[in-house]
Amino acid sequence: MIWSPDNTTLAFAANPYGNDDVFTVSLKTGEMTRLTYHSSADIPTAFTDNGDTVLFNTTRLAADTQDFYSLPVYAFGTKGNQLYQIGTKQKAAQALLPIPAKSAVWNNKKTQLLYNSPHKDQLFRKHQTSFAVPSIWLFDAPTGKHRQLTENKVAAQRPLWNSDNSGFYFLSERSGSFNVWYYDLSTEQETQITTLTDHPVRHLSASENGDLAFSYNGELYRLEKNQTTPKKLDININSYAVTPSQFFHSDTATRFMPSAFDADEVLFSTYGDIYAMNTKTEKVKKLTQSASEEKQMVFTLMGMA
Repeated sequence: MIWSPDNTTLAFAANPYGNDDVFTVSLKTGEMTRLTYHSSADIPTAFTDNGDTVLFNTTRLAADTQDFYSLPVYAFGTKGNQLYQIGTKQKAAQALLPIPAKSAVWNNKKTQLLYNSPHKDQLFRKHQTSFAVPSIWLFDAPTGKHRQLTENKVAAQRPLWNSDNSGFYFLSERSGSFNVWYYDLSTEQETQITTLTDHPVRHLSASENGDLAFSYNGELYRLEKNQTTPKKLDININSYAVTPSQFFHSDTATRFMPSAFDADEVLFSTYGDIYAMNTKTEKVKKLTQSASEEKQMVFTLMGMA
């Protein structure tokens, strides 16, 4: 799940139609929009600076010049062998890089792209020291060159540009556990920002004013700009759970019976019970509820039962 630059929209992957697709949801209206329609899994990595384009990892037809290895479908970590982009209004996906660039994010001018190298480490594994862990790379669009920024065998994840694009924040295990670090592009110097122990820092996020947010030991924290001590956020969650009589979800219907008297009405059975549905209004009514299976439903002569 990723934030838009104006903090009004979230992009995320969901699989209500089979494989993961990219969706957006407006935090103002709650309206959800599907962006991708591909049989491969599509995983968003970032919005562009103006918020009108979403980058995402996917596995589709590759360019004939692709000379990078491809990750198998059973590989650890985020799936996808190429980096694509799609407009939030146009919904026409375009190939961006023919490599499995993870956690990819453009700078403001779209001239440099930070990304994680493809890796074979499990997403939440800790203290792995090998070539299987991810490192951070920089793609320079004008020259077409890729450059490795962080060292091998030390996990470095989730690069995020700072406000003026002079460097970036990231998560690294250089100090033992995952902590927040900063990389200065002009000096190539890495500076540790947080010094938390025992548990890894995860889910790093950065605001335009330099504030950082992350999760640690099951809690959410905020580190304000120029401060050294992160503060735990107090969050109250109002939960609501519907009862079985109010909500039932199933993607499998074993039998259908359309009405000969009303083209909008249909009977169907699922999980041993019979339902009636008005296809025009999309209203569904449960007709049976018992421990046994009901099936072979038919309408009566006048279609009233």
